[in-house]
Amino acid sequence: MHLRKRTKRKLLSFVLVALIFGAVLVSTDHIKLPIGLTDGTNGPPSLHIGNTTAYFIDVGQGDSILIVTGDNRTVLIDAGGSTSASVVVSFIQNLSIGVIDAFVLTHPDADHIGWSDEVLEAFDVLAIYHSGFVKDTATYNRFEQAAKAEGCPIYTDEHLDPGDYLPLNSSVLFQVMHIDAEARDANSASIVLKMSCGTVDFLLTGDIDSKVESSIVSSFGAAVDIEVLKVAHHGSRYSSSEQFLSATSPEIAVISAGAGNTYGHPHEEALERLEASGATIYRTDMNGTMVITTDGVDWSVIT
Repeated sequence: MHLRKRTKRKLLSFVLVALIFGAVLVSTDHIKLPIGLTDGTNGPPSLHIGNTTAYFIDVGQGDSILIVTGDNRTVLIDAGGSTSASVVVSFIQNLSIGVIDAFVLTHPDADHIGWSDEVLEAFDVLAIYHSGFVKDTATYNRFEQAAKAEGCPIYTDEHLDPGDYLPLNSSVLFQVMHIDAEARDANSASIVLKMSCGTVDFLLTGDIDSKVESSIVSSFGAAVDIEVLKVAHHGSRYSSSEQFLSATSPEIAVISAGAGNTYGHPHEEALERLEASGATIYRTDMNGTMVITTDGVDWSVIT
């Protein structure tokens, strides 16, 4: 188990946020309500944090992250991998979860959306978010058909811009840091989310490369300073640049990759940069499923 205490600077920032919270919420430029959501979702998130848990599920070569907030909102980010489809579905069912508030598909590659149709069939999904990048594959077509059959609202970059928040009415904030349906490739289209639980921040990066990392740093500056990084693109050499790691300064780095995968993920160059950044590295190919729990100030990691 890995247990860490937040810095005084982070705690001071949280106190300041609490003091000026009402004033900040006067501006709603970046709290957009997609059509169809009730007015109740427009209220400010509660300052009561509770325990939020992020499950980085071992799906082999792929990504799937389940987040359960302190007020029992469920967010599933991606559902793909090289193991069987039942892995994600069974994992969620074993937690006695029947409703997924937000199903986020970062981009349309099979290792991220491969089992999305099974998830949509097994659970009551209230909203789907994807980049809007279209890929002419059987896997993407299955996802698209299953999403339409689910009948819930579907949101893409036509509805979301970087800086917007997912309207979950939760004590945890999910801010869009990147989304681009017109990207040069599927990986670069990835939805990137910053999840903020009190003073503890997670950055969930899909499969972005160093060019997108650089644009995020340029756009958001100090706001990318986080505690937990979901390492982009399974630890590819083309991600996790020195500039990005310097700006994000993660204390925990989670790599989702399959043991012995044919891509060679994670690449040695990325591992060396992550180690040099001072982050503690966890890998699903070595540690299995990882569970990170936070109360908004402290956090623990269980493998």
